[in-house]
Amino acid sequence: MKKSHLFVLFFVLIIVIFAVQNALPVEIAIFKWKPSLPLSILIIISFIFGALFTIVSYYFTLNKKKQTISEKEQIIKDKEKKIKELEKAIEETTLLNKQVKSDNDSKL
Repeated sequence: MKKSHLFVLFFVLIIVIFAVQNALPVEIAIFKWKPSLPLSILIIISFIFGALFTIVSYYFTLNKKKQTISEKEQIIKDKEKKIKELEKAIEETTLLNKQVKSDNDSKL
């Protein structure tokens, strides 16, 4: 038996023990509706809603971070393009300076 199967079996066993020990009915009020549920079911439902809320929140946070990364990557590309343009301008200026210097040297 794989370790993952043992983990799932152990987790299910814990849930069953929890459900049996917390089987007393609890009345909850939702507007005018007042259902009676076993305490264990109520706790499990609350856990599931909490997990779903966490997953949805994480999804929106993750998308925001991906968007920020994309924006930063675009900024980096723009900066790299500007650096190449400036390097080319420096090369052209250097060549022009050498030409002017050689012209001045030849005139002297």
